[in-house]
Amino acid sequence: MDRHNYMTLLTGQIRCRRARPMIEEEITGHIDEQKMDFMSQGMTEQEAEEAAVREMGDPVEVGVELDRIHRPKLEVGLLGFIIGLNVLAAAIQVIVLKLAQLCSPGGEIAGQLTLEYVLKHMGAWMVLGVAVMLVICFFDYTLIGKYALWIWAAVLVIMTGYTYMQKQTYWMSSVSGNLFICLMIPVFAAVVYHYRGKGSAGMRKCIALFIITALCSNLCGSGIWYQGIFYIVGAAVIAAAVIKGWFGEGWKRLLLEETIWLIGLPAAAGAVIIASDQAILAPYQQARLERIASPDKEEDAWFTYLSETMSQASREIQRQENSGNTTILFSEEVTESSDIWLSNARSEYVWLFVFRLFGTWQGVVMTVVVFAFLFWLFVLVHRQKNYLGFIIGLSCALMFLLETVLYMAFNFDLLPGGNVYMPFFTYGGINLMVTHLYMGLFLSISRNESLVPIR
Repeated sequence: MDRHNYMTLLTGQIRCRRARPMIEEEITGHIDEQKMDFMSQGMTEQEAEEAAVREMGDPVEVGVELDRIHRPKLEVGLLGFIIGLNVLAAAIQVIVLKLAQLCSPGGEIAGQLTLEYVLKHMGAWMVLGVAVMLVICFFDYTLIGKYALWIWAAVLVIMTGYTYMQKQTYWMSSVSGNLFICLMIPVFAAVVYHYRGKGSAGMRKCIALFIITALCSNLCGSGIWYQGIFYIVGAAVIAAAVIKGWFGEGWKRLLLEETIWLIGLPAAAGAVIIASDQAILAPYQQARLERIASPDKEEDAWFTYLSETMSQASREIQRQENSGNTTILFSEEVTESSDIWLSNARSEYVWLFVFRLFGTWQGVVMTVVVFAFLFWLFVLVHRQKNYLGFIIGLSCALMFLLETVLYMAFNFDLLPGGNVYMPFFTYGGINLMVTHLYMGLFLSISRNESLVPIR
């Protein structure tokens, strides 16, 4: 049997069309290697090729086995974990609302947000988010790498024009500039992938586009914390590509050069700006940086008040439940402040609420669950052989990790409060959409793990 007939019979057993080119390349490579070995033993080219084809075994059996290996595989465990986190987040939001209505039925916020409204609103966004996640899961994520520069340019144009569009278009007024940072992170990772194999010049192009993106992110009104997250994730993605040798040998030298560009250049620019007494940050961003350097006593006092009020509500619930009371009565202090901690427990301080109302051990268990999920994401990234899947997965996992760590640091007053949401748990439709978009990318990467070539 000649090579052509062998490959026809073999690939006829492959159900997934996307896998056929990769399998053909793999089998052809094996045949060529074996053919060269036989030719080195004195066979003619035709004899060597026929012998190499015979060495491959029965084409139907080989094709069936390869079809079993190179088949889309949905990460069912990850999907189940995602659904579980959604259910847990929804349950916490419902408990927040029910408890606030119990504390103060006539409260302004508690009166406006009925349980039916929250379930419909959050439930609708969750269903939509899961739908988007599943669509992206079955989407060919390699197209992001193929059109990386075009997608990057499109997001950058929208990002820079966001301030103008926000004033002119109603629906844009509800979109935060942080959204564009979240969208740009996996796209920039694909840009780094695009420049692999182009030597140190490729790395410098990545750094140039990274700096341009970082500067433009300040124009769209994104928060100072999200700009910091993008800077850390982008720099880490470039560093990972350097260490893996995507830009050539001598990764230590290239890593030093990247450090000079991404740390030395901003430091020098900052020194010049300070010396010239010029400001490039918005007033609220300058205030945030000043607060980091010198914590605000009033903000600390407010945080203490919020934390103590939640703790007092929890103690009163436990005390009255233990005494067998069917009607829970709250002190006037808790009742008056219920709207305050309701508005914050739904968004900025979900985790503080979890620890204060459920208890320390319950909070620790939930925290362990969240970090176990993050660890799982990094395991999926580590096992990726495909370059594009690795770099996009790494950027998304780092984004989730930094958001979670910062959010918990804000919740326990380790850092001054900022506009960072926690994946899955923070109330808000856009937040859920971004979270599920990232999860869709992870599912698509893991599902196509055996279908996409390494490079």
